[in-house]
Amino acid sequence: MSTIQNPNTPVDVVSEALNAVYDVYGDAVYPWDSVFVNGKYLDVLRGVLPGFKAKVKGVDKRRERGVRERAEEALLNLGAFIKYKEGRLSKPRRRERSEECREYNI
Repeated sequence: MSTIQNPNTPVDVVSEALNAVYDVYGDAVYPWDSVFVNGKYLDVLRGVLPGFKAKVKGVDKRRERGVRERAEEALLNLGAFIKYKEGRLSKPRRRERSEECREYNI
């Protein structure tokens, strides 16, 4: 996350790092989602959004078209990912029923 938060990190590196975050923490069923929650990564991503948006707008579309397109996609996904995670974290998690409960249908 420090790479994403560092204002001196090039926009293409931030884009790739964000895409890795989406891949790793995109599904709450994985055991490592607790790292996302306990590390308060959602707050980090919320804080990164305005600065990353400014960085993306600073990339010249004509000279660095590919970088700009990937950065715009990462930015779009960042907003969607934040909304998704806010929704997931606001809902209580369903607890898995024990084998005995399933057996007796309770």
